[in-house]
Amino acid sequence: MLRELTRKYWAILEVIADGKLSSEEITGELFSKGLIESASPGAVAPYLETLVGMGLLERISVFGKKRKIYRYRHVSPLVDFAYYLNAKYGFFEAGLPPNKVEELLRERLPHYVEVFFERPLSQHYGLQPVRVEGPELEIDVALVENKRLRLVAEVKWKNKIKKQDIRKAEDKFDKAGAETNLLIVPDKGILPEKTENAKAFDWRDALALAGVAKVPV
Repeated sequence: MLRELTRKYWAILEVIADGKLSSEEITGELFSKGLIESASPGAVAPYLETLVGMGLLERISVFGKKRKIYRYRHVSPLVDFAYYLNAKYGFFEAGLPPNKVEELLRERLPHYVEVFFERPLSQHYGLQPVRVEGPELEIDVALVENKRLRLVAEVKWKNKIKKQDIRKAEDKFDKAGAETNLLIVPDKGILPEKTENAKAFDWRDALALAGVAKVPV
């Protein structure tokens, strides 16, 4: 019985790291692996609640839905990356060359940077993280208060940022209609031009969130 439970929890952590974030997707994966007898999302609900309660997963609500819909993700980026490697390459048993691990980490890094900035921004301004997702609009970081978007951010975590990257971010900001827009980059000095409807935000501003200086928003 304990081994069966361990396999279920392990599988849940793995499929979430592999990008299956809804209870329906998680259920489908576990059902296809023969780990649960029912394809109903309720079949995995107790396991998800346990993992959230243990602090391994966190639950984020989807913004703008009439009923509560959640997405799940790993609390720790290190745990997420380890399970991602295992889901894709069987890392726990076979391992991977260090250069391949570094390559894959670079690919995943923008996702981890999103969460890295989301958490201090949320805590600093007392706002609730949500997911904004849809066919016409997806936002990297979205924070709400009383069901209203207060702050949204797009992450462009790369060494060279093009003008078209800024245009795409500005278009998203216009569609989102939040009070505050941030364009998160490694260093504001690499921006080819100023953003028209957003404030650029880099590591110096992250230090300010930690108390070194006040961040004007």
